[in-house]
Amino acid sequence: GNKVTDLAERWQVDTLDLQPAVLNILVGINDLDAFINGNSEYTKEKYEAGYRALVQQTKAALPNVQLVLCEPFILPVGRIKDKWDQYFNAIKPRQEIVKKLAAEFNAVFISYQSAFDKALQKAPADYWIWDGIHPMPAGHELMAREWIREVGKRLKFII
Repeated sequence: GNKVTDLAERWQVDTLDLQPAVLNILVGINDLDAFINGNSEYTKEKYEAGYRALVQQTKAALPNVQLVLCEPFILPVGRIKDKWDQYFNAIKPRQEIVKKLAAEFNAVFISYQSAFDKALQKAPADYWIWDGIHPMPAGHELMAREWIREVGKRLKFII
């Protein structure tokens, strides 16, 4: 259930104090979920401001860190399917925010939505994600492979 605000509260201890060389951030679906379910504090504008603050704070403290920014993703399964239009329309701007921040801060961008959308050609949505938000084992593997592929391009990992 973590949101950008939750990360901000513990960013120093959980992130900056560890001085990582590579930092992966995947956050946003819980912000979106809270917004869809009536909490107006989780607008896309506040999501962008909070996310941007985390990235700026990180780059100021760790100028050589390699950021990996992952877009939040959904599939039409479970309760997400019941409100698909709302979720779909609300997630798109948040995905664009992550993509924009990745470009702005020279971060690796992982397009998980695209990976899951392509995966739907091989198996139904509930094979990949059981409730529209949380991946099944196959979904986790898909994400891992996508991460390795995209980060490997930038960091020249030998796989």
